[in-house]
Amino acid sequence: MTQACFACKKFIAAAHALHCIHVSKHIFHEDCVRSGSSRGDVAPLICPVCGDGPLSRVPRMGRAAVSLADEASASSPVPDSLRDAFTLLLEKISNIESRLDDLAAVKTQITALEGSHNRLKARVVALEAHSASERQLNVRKMLGVLEGSEVSPSLAGSRINVNERLTASAREIYGVARRAVGEGRLRRAWVRNGIVHVRRSQTTPPTMVRHFAHLSDILTGAPLRPVLSGRESSSALLRFPDGVAPPCISINGGPISSIPPSPLPSTSSSILPDQPMTGGANFPSDAPFRLYRVNCQSLLPHFSEFIEYFYSNQYDIIAMSETWLKPRVLDSLVSLRGYYLVRSDREGRGGGEVGFYVRDGIHTERMASSPSMYCAQPFFNM
Repeated sequence: MTQACFACKKFIAAAHALHCIHVSKHIFHEDCVRSGSSRGDVAPLICPVCGDGPLSRVPRMGRAAVSLADEASASSPVPDSLRDAFTLLLEKISNIESRLDDLAAVKTQITALEGSHNRLKARVVALEAHSASERQLNVRKMLGVLEGSEVSPSLAGSRINVNERLTASAREIYGVARRAVGEGRLRRAWVRNGIVHVRRSQTTPPTMVRHFAHLSDILTGAPLRPVLSGRESSSALLRFPDGVAPPCISINGGPISSIPPSPLPSTSSSILPDQPMTGGANFPSDAPFRLYRVNCQSLLPHFSEFIEYFYSNQYDIIAMSETWLKPRVLDSLVSLRGYYLVRSDREGRGGGEVGFYVRDGIHTERMASSPSMYCAQPFFNM
């Protein structure tokens, strides 16, 4: 479509015409407008007739043209592919936003987990220290070795008190000895097999403390008595008047009887299997041995108290009932100095079983025993 320039009245192509935005008939050549304008090249061009601008290269649409354009745009549908692509784009944007929120939540959870890990690590260390302490203490209890007030395991910060199995008197003696070590009056104090031992100086021999009077003599400078062994201790530790047998005690507090020493020259004695070990004296009256009978009520837990009493080696044979010893308990765990152990072990929960501590040099022989699990009744000849 060709139109005429409103200024020079010459025809002009629509593509090269400048249109007034107010009046559609005001069409100009660009050269005609610039030649009549006093503004610079960069200034917007205005209509020479209306005096308003700026001029546009797009022709002004009338009201009818505008309405037709709107109807055409409304009647032309959006392609399905474009709509699907737009929907997919919106879904991806929504997923990205939700993932960003999830990342923030995950970061918060990681921070909380790091704190929980540190707390859990501290608890695990505490549990490991407790388990190590329990293992150390159980081993000390099983072996009956109480060598000092505390034992430090491999884990730092865990200390074990291993003196809980001491008798009341031994614990009190050991407390006084420890205080004396702190005051400098003793070099060292320790416990072995339930008995307190002290050393006054680096050059003096270790001394076994049996009662408070002995400890008082040591602290005041009285002559020290070294630790004796074997038959030396049997004559030095416990002394009884002539003709008086040593008293019999029971670890569990039950009644116990003993056989006084006999000067008869008989050389053998049998402990009869058909006579129980829980009543009165049931050994032959002419037995040549110094015999002692005790109901242990489980020997291993009471062994420190047991060895403390029989440390003096005053008896030739110590007969025990209710030992509750099982095959997995080694003889070394319940060894008594100067004696060897003859035992009939407990199988499962059948019977408490018996055992004998026999002085070194006395021969024993197991003759027979019942096949019953609950009453083995071994027969020993000594």
